[in-house]
Amino acid sequence: MKTRNLIFVFAGLGFVAGVGYWLYLYLTDPDNAPTISDLYETAQSYLRRGYLTVTTVDITGDANSGNYLDKAVRIIANFEGFSPKTYHDAGNLAIGYGHDIVPGDGFDANSEITESDGYALLRSDVESRFAPVLSYVNVDLTDNQKAAIISFAYNVGVAAFKNSTMLKLINQGDLDGAADEFAKWNKSQGSILAVLTDRRAQERDLFLS
Repeated sequence: MKTRNLIFVFAGLGFVAGVGYWLYLYLTDPDNAPTISDLYETAQSYLRRGYLTVTTVDITGDANSGNYLDKAVRIIANFEGFSPKTYHDAGNLAIGYGHDIVPGDGFDANSEITESDGYALLRSDVESRFAPVLSYVNVDLTDNQKAAIISFAYNVGVAAFKNSTMLKLINQGDLDGAADEFAKWNKSQGSILAVLTDRRAQERDLFLS
């Protein structure tokens, strides 16, 4: 089968799966089901990356293997997806697994990277820019709880986590209450997105495991 035909086949299967998932969400919770604009925004985020890519780097592994950085990088990579070329993400130019390009970091609008390099770049970003959010926590946490927090901060931003009710509850020792805060961060521009709902659920499960 030609590559172009395969692309149409996978696109069709993705559309059917997306409609099925939307119907499931609508039937289980009509008030919070994603709107057409949610689905459009999600599709656009993939189209901006230029094309779908096949994962060749092992970003899953054993869920319990490695330290909290390994676990955080795996969950972030799974949700961010990989693009070898630059793309626009929320007004920023990005590459790889959601790395925001800034002046002086060696990338520009014409840059391309391999998936292995993208994974290494993601780990570097997590370790240097997002792992430090743990310094705001003044109670002991497990590796799974640390990984969930880092994934959350990578998605919503360090400042948002620093000022969040989630952090306040963690520092008060109310970890169950803090876990319930994940589900409240599933909106983009005021609309609930299925992809964010799924991500928050997985982060919460990791936090509680």
